[in-house]
Amino acid sequence: VYFDTSDAVDFIRRMQIFIWVIVGTSLIAIYFLLTFAFRKQNNKISRQAKELSNIIDKSPIGIYTINKDGIIDSFNPKMVELAGAKNAEEVIGINALELPTYKAVGLDKFIYEGLQGKAFITEVKYTSYTGKKTTYRHYFGVPIFNGDGKSAEKLLLMVNDITVRKKLE
Repeated sequence: VYFDTSDAVDFIRRMQIFIWVIVGTSLIAIYFLLTFAFRKQNNKISRQAKELSNIIDKSPIGIYTINKDGIIDSFNPKMVELAGAKNAEEVIGINALELPTYKAVGLDKFIYEGLQGKAFITEVKYTSYTGKKTTYRHYFGVPIFNGDGKSAEKLLLMVNDITVRKKLE
């Protein structure tokens, strides 16, 4: 007995091509719908990110972040100036908890507590690790919590040079 299955095979192949075309068209349509639907939100987020970056870069105080392992993640231009560094890349990646200059003035303890979730304010006479520049500094540390709100994932530090005020005092 012989069965001619060429028509069935041809039909199955056509159905496979038709299904793949439908799937591909659907995926393209979904992509364009999502792109169109979220365009305003993406533009707003991009605008806000640029604005925030500009604020940090133009800030008259030093701003930097330390991750939960004690590694310096970011360093704004004013902080580069305060540190006497050539650029931010010279400092990013250094473990702040192991810096001998931080240990000498007790900043390592404040940073450790900040990474545990406790904000702090302190003033110290500090000689920078990179530029060997001695200044009086006002430190304000704020923990940045992760999604659960219980554990700090970073520490935001804001540093102000108060040398002139201290000399006047």
